Amino acid sequence: RRNICFIASASLNGKHIDSSPKGQPSATLAIFSSALVGYLDATGLGIETFSHIHENGRARFTSRSFSKSPRIRGWFCEARVIQKEHPDYETY
Repeated sequence: RRNICFIASASLNGKHIDSSPKGQPSATLAIFSSALVGYLDATGLGIETFSHIHENGRARFTSRSFSKSPRIRGWFCEARVIQKEHPDYETY
């Protein structure tokens, strides 16, 4: 069974929308509690999600399985970016 997760974000002015696959949840996703989820992101061609989260803190997280009976789950999120230099980085 294969799973993939996506993160989607948009700028406040609505002119820039980004939806990006974030890879295998088992390698990039951590569930800390029922209200706190984290994922490991890497920069690619752009950093739209990073920019949008810094601008407005809004994101949509989606997980999808590719099994015989696929499931799609989605959550609207209050997001924040924690970089390696952040004092709380090691906590996560």
